[in-house]
Amino acid sequence: MPTILHRIYTAGTATLHAAPGAGKTAFAGMVFHVLREADLLTRLLVVVPNRALLRQWRNALRELGVALDARPQDGVVEHADADGIVVTYQALAKEQGTAARHAAWAAQHPTLVVLDEVHHLAENAAWGTTAVQRMVRPALGDPLARPAVLNATGTLFRSSNKQRISTVRYDKVTTDSGELLQAVADFSVPTATLIGVELRSPDLYAYGSHARLVDLRQEEVIDADIADLTCEQRSAVVRNAYTSAPWISGFASEAVRLLRNQQLAIGLDEPLKLLFIAADVAAARMARDALNEVTGQDDFARLVVSDEPDALQVLHWAARERQPCAIVAIRMVTEGFDCPQVATIAYVTNILARVHVAQMMARAMRITATERAHGRMLPAAILIPDDPELRKAFASALASAMHEVELPEAPGQPGIGPGTGQPRLPRYQLLDLSDRRLRSATVLTQPDGEVLADELACYVCQCREVGIPETYAPRVAVVSRRHQAAAVTLLRPADPRGLASRARIAALTDWMGGHLGRDPALQHAGAVPDGCRTGDRHLRRRRRAGPARPTRHDRGVDEPPDHPALPDPRRTHPRLRTGIAVVTGHRARRTPQTLVDLNGRRVHAFALEMANLGLPRLADALMTMLESRVWHQFQDGLGSYEFQPGEFDYFLSQQGVRREDVMHAVRNVEVKARLEAAMDERRTGQPDYRRALGEVRAANPERPGQPIEPFGYTRREAKALLSGRASDRSPPARPALGPAVRRWTNSQGDSAHAPSDQRTPLDRARRIALRLDDHDLDELLAAVRNERRRRRAHST
Repeated sequence: MPTILHRIYTAGTATLHAAPGAGKTAFAGMVFHVLREADLLTRLLVVVPNRALLRQWRNALRELGVALDARPQDGVVEHADADGIVVTYQALAKEQGTAARHAAWAAQHPTLVVLDEVHHLAENAAWGTTAVQRMVRPALGDPLARPAVLNATGTLFRSSNKQRISTVRYDKVTTDSGELLQAVADFSVPTATLIGVELRSPDLYAYGSHARLVDLRQEEVIDADIADLTCEQRSAVVRNAYTSAPWISGFASEAVRLLRNQQLAIGLDEPLKLLFIAADVAAARMARDALNEVTGQDDFARLVVSDEPDALQVLHWAARERQPCAIVAIRMVTEGFDCPQVATIAYVTNILARVHVAQMMARAMRITATERAHGRMLPAAILIPDDPELRKAFASALASAMHEVELPEAPGQPGIGPGTGQPRLPRYQLLDLSDRRLRSATVLTQPDGEVLADELACYVCQCREVGIPETYAPRVAVVSRRHQAAAVTLLRPADPRGLASRARIAALTDWMGGHLGRDPALQHAGAVPDGCRTGDRHLRRRRRAGPARPTRHDRGVDEPPDHPALPDPRRTHPRLRTGIAVVTGHRARRTPQTLVDLNGRRVHAFALEMANLGLPRLADALMTMLESRVWHQFQDGLGSYEFQPGEFDYFLSQQGVRREDVMHAVRNVEVKARLEAAMDERRTGQPDYRRALGEVRAANPERPGQPIEPFGYTRREAKALLSGRASDRSPPARPALGPAVRRWTNSQGDSAHAPSDQRTPLDRARRIALRLDDHDLDELLAAVRNERRRRRAHST
């Protein structure tokens, strides 16, 4: 808040980049409250990209005591009892002169203009230049003018690198591809910092098939899986697959299975929803019919496309539906549709733009009130075609990339010439799609998160036997790989009446019963939810009872269900409402749990602070966290974390703090020595002080894009430490904060070569002058004479 307020006060405009779920709406309301209490502003103008957001902003700010008028007089003037208005970008550009009337009214009544989802405002476009810039240009040109501007977006990024976002400032940066202009956020809340706190962690399921197509140019037939084709071949196949009834039917069946698994995991207290994104209207209608056929319900899928009458009303009804359902859409479900019950997404379109992919993924990442109450967070299940480019797009959507544009071309520089206008004939023709099934599942927040279908089927069976909901199977697989010494050997699913299967289940229940309740290392990454643990006594009772009769849970992971319809809360037995009893087959006693404990909230606030603080305040924040000791043990929605007293660098690297940040921010050698005492690599392996890198990574959740690493080592050296190579090839021990701090510590503050922060400015200047050549020394003397004249003139 102080950073944004200072920027608005000094420059007239500020940019907030906050991931979906971070609370941008409430933040804007609080900014308006503070500025109004300071008598700097009297009214609020909110501009949103679509009509669905009008109601959302009005309802959200009403809870904060800010009344917005969604139907202002002449589109500009609010009701007498209102504090401001909320309009759409289309309304500003619809009639000529509307933006000018807004600017004139804001000049009479100092206004805070909030531009929601500001990434829509491209330069030289109707919204960006003609409308919005004319309305807010005084604030952009004169810091003392009104209105003030708050840019707010969850994706400070545009697919085009030709046009800037019109109201956001850019800085010149140097990249591998040359100099570019990069968007600047005054305060940023990345998606990675909210996963496990306010957002679900996403799991990516890849549905593939075997394609047979003919190359018309080479006159040959190609047989391969979709993932193994070239980009051009794969593009031709998926275009046909997205409109193929058998392929859409199999894809819909897999999506319903994922939704059913999540519904059984959370119980029927919360009716979850499936969001199906189709390529076009014909594919959307085909998907609707396939979903209704798979579930056996006539109205399970709700079609929300522009061709349907009352599409927005149907969308609102589906969001408020009190039983599980599916929403089939193309591009109508984007910003403004906040339905935490959406837990599964089926993405069947070839749109790879990062903004669109990030917006779609965010629809399934918000957590429900039931998850908060139970202290158990579901993963966001995202089903996509088995396309490597699509997997890469979803993985990169978690990264908080800033918009970059090319530098303007020099006058007279040639651009891209016009095309020939000739139609392009297709080169490939699809003949057949076979072997349609799930190929893999990927836990996006884990570097080793990919689980192939055969391995996933084994873990699904094991989860069913010990009462862990099937939706957590990919995470159980990832965790089990890191504990191979304790895990039993995986076997393929067998006849439950066979002796081999009975022995496997007995060994598995012994191991799971001994670890689920007591080993904190297996609770991370959301792998084992607290409400899903089964006691040893229950496991022994199940083992004595002998093999169970075959049930519908003994099917393979890709076989269609006998009863595909999702359970209806209004028609099911009351026992199903006990939640986890649906899956485990026994009544599990629930204990109140929280997703984030008090220490976890303080760590989360520290991570946000470190991402936005300037270097002068970084040292104080580091020492405050070190001395608080809350980093030793905390919990969030990803699991439980535990760091020993000598693992502060491990903790910092996981929170996104780099060694370079610490070295530049902390200038006092004594403070550096206190920090280094909590990350001394020489004591690695000492009990209750510092563990090896591999042990720490296995025992703690890994945050997306922020691997646990020691300070002082390169990525390659850290990888060597993790792999445990022979000593002659392992990297040498490196001081976490450099040799100068180590010398100062060893000499108890009297090092032979004093660090630069203990020398006087005059001594440092003398040392620098000794290293200058004659020309630079003359320049320095001239600068000293000029500075002396300036000081004398100023004193007189």
